Amino acid sequence: MGSDQRMMDALIESIKRHEGLRLYPYQDTLGFWTIGYGRCIEKKGITPQEAEIMLRRDVGEAIARYEDLPADVRQKCNRARQDVLVSMIFQMGYLGVLKFKRMLGAIAAGDFERASREMENSLWARQTPRRCAEMAEVMRGG
Repeated sequence: MGSDQRMMDALIESIKRHEGLRLYPYQDTLGFWTIGYGRCIEKKGITPQEAEIMLRRDVGEAIARYEDLPADVRQKCNRARQDVLVSMIFQMGYLGVLKFKRMLGAIAAGDFERASREMENSLWARQTPRRCAEMAEVMRGG
């Protein structure tokens, strides 16, 4: 390992010790929103590469939570409908999707037309109408 790498490693360890790790956004002493090891997200934001890393991690978590849905729901879904449910879990969380009891019941019954209507007749549809309309159509047609 070169001396430049050792210097970088020592500097990083010093900054970590002084900054501390915060996994949730907080306001620093000047009131700027910050995260991680003192990363001022209010001034710097994140890079597209960092956003991609976070997205892939979050989608992976949503896929894992899909597996926690009732078996009778999962068994009725082809890949396109699975993707709809994973996308919903990504957007509103697993517990948020569980609140769609009538939609989940319709899916378990194989009634995708009714499942689609339940999606369209929701607060979620009013909050994100284009997204819901597109996903409801996929749920309807598979």
